[in-house]
Amino acid sequence: MRSVVKSSKAVLLAFMLPACGFAGGNKIPRYINVIPVEDNTKSFYVGIGGSEFLMKRDTCACAPDTPDLEDHRFGVLLRAGWEYSQYVAFEVRASKSLESGGFTETEHYGFYVKPQYPLTETTKVYGLIGYGKTTVDYDSGTRSSHNPSNSFSFGGGISYDIPSSQPNSASKWQLWIDAQSLLRNESWMHTDANTLSLGVSYFF
Repeated sequence: MRSVVKSSKAVLLAFMLPACGFAGGNKIPRYINVIPVEDNTKSFYVGIGGSEFLMKRDTCACAPDTPDLEDHRFGVLLRAGWEYSQYVAFEVRASKSLESGGFTETEHYGFYVKPQYPLTETTKVYGLIGYGKTTVDYDSGTRSSHNPSNSFSFGGGISYDIPSSQPNSASKWQLWIDAQSLLRNESWMHTDANTLSLGVSYFF
């Protein structure tokens, strides 16, 4: 019987001690163990996409006020990067126009800092700030030129993470769409080169 009474007193005391602190009694120090949360954000990724290359340049350097020549070509874009956090990533890109029938061929290689901001758990907007080499080859049938340029490049886009059956895994698939400015008023022909790309990436 005494053991039952002692057990009852111990249980009652356990409930009464926290109440003493709130009721103005003697304060009892409390210790909270903070469990560190593992950051699974850091991950590498690779991706592939289709791109539309939009090129514009002067018709002739001798007549800069004439209407610009414009060309649209389709091609491919490869990208690989490291997502350092949910707000910053680093990315390298390589793209090339492949479609025949136009009068320009464009090739680009660049390195980018990629600031990003999550709108939801699966959707992010991001920017592209970097430097790259862009080559535009022009061939009208009567004239041709080879124009490599190293220049500042920028862009931005939006991405969507495809829901996974393993939500705690760092591996995932991602859809993305973005636009880039590769060249801006470059060379004596005042060449502009831009891309619009749509693709998929895999994070591991």
